[in-house]
Amino acid sequence: MARVLKKAGMRLPVQDNRLKEAWNSAVGVMIAAQTHPDRIRDGTLFLKVSTSVWMHQLQFLKQDILEKFQKRWQAEPVHRLHFSVGKWAGASTAGQEKTFFQPTATLLKKRDRKMIEESLVEVRDQELQIVLRRAMLKELARRRYLEHHRRGPV
Repeated sequence: MARVLKKAGMRLPVQDNRLKEAWNSAVGVMIAAQTHPDRIRDGTLFLKVSTSVWMHQLQFLKQDILEKFQKRWQAEPVHRLHFSVGKWAGASTAGQEKTFFQPTATLLKKRDRKMIEESLVEVRDQELQIVLRRAMLKELARRRYLEHHRRGPV
């Protein structure tokens, strides 16, 4: 029945909602916004991911995510996660760049930039240094943005 409904583009809402709630609870808001639990089959949870970049990043978090999900999902055993890039009903790609938070590095202070550079001095691998710098810049920019918009301009 579920397979026929799925092919017709319809889902069993109770199962779908329970799975989605358990997934969202396990991964948090940021990852939940970029992923969608599709189905569980033979102990594997199949997930749709918005982009290949997100899919790549999730591979690094796979074991931690699986453990968190297993604590929240008791309906059937899940031993593996399978990520694939794809679209899902309810996912909005139109205007996504407007709704997804894009912090700006212009909010960073000199001491923020200095702290980042000092932190990266010991990292020998250039590619890793670039990735870490980008991540640190975005996180600090996000924090400055939130500070600025919660308290008003400083």
